[in-house]
Formats: sequence, structure tokens, C-alpha cells
Amino acid sequence: MIEKLKRALSRKHQPPPGPKPPISGPGVRCVAKYGAPNTAMHLPFADIALWPDTVPIIMMSGCNWSASGGGQRPVRMCQEWQRGGCTVAYYFWREKGPAWSGGVLLLRPDQIYDYIEAVKGRPGVLIGTLPEQGIVNVMDLLHGAGWTTVYDVIDDWEAFHESGDMAHYDRGMERRLMADADVVTASARLLTHKVRDWTSRDAILVPNGGPAEPVPDCPRPEQLVIGDAGTCAYCGWLCGGWFDWDLLLRTALEMPDVAFNIIGAVDGRHHDYMAPNIHYHGELPYPTALTYLKHCDVGLIPFRLDGISEAVDPIKWYDYIACGLRVVATGCLTELAGRKGGLVADRDAESLSPWIEAALAEGPVRGVRRYLQETCWWRRSQELLAAAGVRISNPPERE
Repeated sequence: MIEKLKRALSRKHQPPPGPKPPISGPGVRCVAKYGAPNTAMHLPFADIALWPDTVPIIMMSGCNWSASGGGQRPVRMCQEWQRGGCTVAYYFWREKGPAWSGGVLLLRPDQIYDYIEAVKGRPGVLIGTLPEQGIVNVMDLLHGAGWTTVYDVIDDWEAFHESGDMAHYDRGMERRLMADADVVTASARLLTHKVRDWTSRDAILVPNGGPAEPVPDCPRPEQLVIGDAGTCAYCGWLCGGWFDWDLLLRTALEMPDVAFNIIGAVDGRHHDYMAPNIHYHGELPYPTALTYLKHCDVGLIPFRLDGISEAVDPIKWYDYIACGLRVVATGCLTELAGRKGGLVADRDAESLSPWIEAALAEGPVRGVRRYLQETCWWRRSQELLAAAGVRISNPPERE
């Protein structure tokens, strides 16, 4: 069965071009990347199976480990589970590992079944976040091994497909994952409604999260541009169809004395949206991005009015609030309505300038420590594992 699934996965997900990293027997030579503590180390998967008193967790994600500077939900969840004492492996079908990152093992596609064979002897948890055949195969295998399987609905993938951002989407496959997983969780209220409509079962709401404490004062990065009348920032993914480039440009042209700092990987389209007060910084490591945000006044979420944005609990919201920023978002972001520190524009607004002016007048967001502790990634990671019947203890520094 294992060999059959390996062949199926290799046909669906061809490894990236170039030589394969060396593999020897049941173990791998792990070359450090993404800030891993060791330059290289050898750890047979069989040794991982012998680690005592740990819960094995496999995250099958739709993004690579370093996406958005390492700030995406699957990555942040894995980091917290590892801190809580779990044995965590992270799989993305384009991951170039193997590697260690802060105690999390990053797996290549050709390694996941060898890893499963090593750890499936004790109860664990599988979390899948993207409806694709590899996750279905692994879920079927681990169901028979007594694992708890979780489908974590983190976006409206059907809306992605309809907007042209996810050509390979299979609606029937996602319905199957929603129906067959032991537990279904979702990051936004509208996504729980979708699960209910499709399967008649209740998904458990586990929203996104952010830092556990306000981001401390820090030196201002030299590349950050400060505006005479205020400083705005956007930090996040820029390569999808949901970012409203026209809205950004119109707003910036109406507010020439406000600086607009845009943080995130770009794909070239930004060349059509240049203005003297729009400054593109590219993708930054997550900790570095927070130092930029800390010196801004307003955090922007300029998403388009479409189905993708309706069902989003933006991670950047929590990062902005942790940095003391007022948040201005487009009217499609219904999840943000009524949240302290946020201003949601009218749905038909052609510019965000009135709301930015109001946010600048209100000044920094203060008194958010308790809110951050209640919505931090550590709390969210506990909530998701609790839905799967697993309890983990606070790391020492958080007790």
C-alpha cells in the first residue's frame, strides 16, 4: 500500500528541477535552512519514532515554509505545537527540504510516506489545509492507523478557483475532505457556514492569530519611508487576484503627503501602480516586517470585493494591532466589522482616504495586551488540537 501511494504521489507532484538531495535508508541528511540552529544533522526517521511522550503531528500545507516571510497560519501553528512539546513535521509538495526549522522537520514529497511509516505506530494528528489528492491519500492511510484527521478550511478555495487563482481545484475532492475528516475546523465564520451547507456537519471555528504581546519598541528601519502627514503599510501576499491595486493607487494619489509602504513578494504588476508616495519593499522575514509596521500609523487591507475576501480573517489584522496600528479595510471584510481599532470602508468606496484620515486622527491603538493574549497563535494552536482531542501544556515562558 505504501509503495502504491508513493508512486501515485510522485506522478502527481513532480519534484522541482535539479539534483535531488541525498537520501540514505530510512533517514535523511538534513541541511539547515530558514534559520535552523545546525548547519547539518543526520536523524533517521526511526529515531523520531522513539522520542518519548510526544504527540506526532503532520501538517500538510498549501504554502511553503517561508511564504510571506514565514507568517502563514500553517507555519505559525506548527511552531507553537513544537514549542508545546509535539513532534511536528511540515509537508508542502514544493518544499525543497529536508530541513529543520526551529525543531520542525520540513519534508519533501518523496519522504512523507517513509516518515509516516516511522511514526504511525502511536496516535497522532494529521492536519490538511488544501484540497488535493496527496492529502486525501495520506488521510486514508492514517485513518487506518488510528490517527485523528483534521481538515482545516483556511480559505474559500472554490472562490479562488472562480477568480482564476486555483486552476486545479476540485469541488468534489473538497467536499470529500469535509465529509471524511474526523474533525473540520475553519478560520472564519463564513467558512463554517459553507461546511454546514455542503455536509450538514458543524465546523469548529478557530480564527487566525498573531503575537501574544505588543511588539516592543525598536529602531526604525532605514528603508521605511515616513510621510509628512502619516505613514501607512500593507504587509502580506501581493500575487493573488484579491489585492485591489487600483484602490491602492487611487488612495495614494489622493494623499500625496502620506507614505504607503508595501511589504510582500511582487510578481511585476506593481510596475503599473507606481506613485511618488508608494514604496515597495519586497518580501521580508516576519520578524523584520514587524519592525517596519511598528513605525507606521495605519495598517491597510485593500482587498477586492469578491468571494475570496468575504470569507477571510486576515492574519495581518493581528500583526497590525500588535504594532499599535489602526486598521483600515475594504468593505468586503465582514469578519472585521465591530472590532476595536478597525475601520471598515463602505463597500462601494473608490478610495480609502476618508477612513485613513479618520484613523490618523484617532492615533495609535493602545491597551491591547489582553486582546493579544486571547487571540495569539499559541491560543489558536491549543484550540485546534483541542478540537482533535489533544491537550498540550504551556511552554515554560508562557506559564
